Amino acid sequence: MNIVKKYSVKTNADTIFIKVDMKNYFKIKNCPYEDFLIFVFMELSTNLVKYAGGGYLWLMEKDDKYALACFDNGKGIKDLALATTNGYTTSGNSLGLGLHQIAQNPDFDMQIYTQTKEKDSGTVVLVSQKEINEDIVFITKAYMDLEQNGDYFTKKGKNIIFGDASGHGIKAQKSANSIKNFFMDNFLSLTLVRSFLDSLDKHIKENHLRSSVLCLIEKKKNNVEVCGVGNIDMWIQDGQTYHRKTLKDGIVGEVFSNISSNKFELDKNQKLILNTDGLEPIRVKDFLDALKHNYSSLMLSLCMLHFLSSQMDDNSILIIEGV
Repeated sequence: MNIVKKYSVKTNADTIFIKVDMKNYFKIKNCPYEDFLIFVFMELSTNLVKYAGGGYLWLMEKDDKYALACFDNGKGIKDLALATTNGYTTSGNSLGLGLHQIAQNPDFDMQIYTQTKEKDSGTVVLVSQKEINEDIVFITKAYMDLEQNGDYFTKKGKNIIFGDASGHGIKAQKSANSIKNFFMDNFLSLTLVRSFLDSLDKHIKENHLRSSVLCLIEKKKNNVEVCGVGNIDMWIQDGQTYHRKTLKDGIVGEVFSNISSNKFELDKNQKLILNTDGLEPIRVKDFLDALKHNYSSLMLSLCMLHFLSSQMDDNSILIIEGV
């Protein structure tokens, strides 16, 4: 999914701006769900102001399919079943008003994850079209919410590149884009991964680009192989728990050395999660083990970015799911 709109919501004036901006956007897109999507935005943004002290809204899009995400750091929803009951309104929780109406649309799914602890409280709501069914999901959060992002992801047939160029801002983004283009122009197979990384190492140095940690992934149905260098964390789901594996061999363009390789056979709905830096490993494991596993990969990635990511770094989530 591509994040096409990001809104910060603090006041009623923000809600009004969002409504106008959404109308203009959906008019250009000729979206058949315009009225419903604007209704969702209005309900969620109003509740952010009333009950959570503000928050954020994202509009995501892929192939003319839409998803809306809402984030807050409020008190959380103590009883989700009650909060989504017809006619129920909240007085102290972060969300609730209008959730029942949103959940009734037959063309959309609504998922909610909430925490009610003193620390790390808050709620994430995802409303997405039912036709969205991806087995590979990539979501990224840029440094200090700027557009310039050193993290990158590109898919080419059964092959994927996922990585993080050093630093932040325009220079990191330039390096990330150059690496993606190099991958699209040159990469053939993981059997030639050493040759590819040697060539990429040379390309980065000759063009005075930022160095990078990265992984190359080959996905053939449910068979997944991951090769790479640098501090890319992987989390493989095993039943109700997740086990961590890490790539740590060198940095392409600076001290490139060996290549770590891992092979996985994913069962249906089993998840392999990869993340760039900005997420503390201990917190990631505790969060994943505690989270119910019936959430979609998109919802899981949004929750990880909201509850676990540092505000001072680029951080990205890549989830590959068995089908």
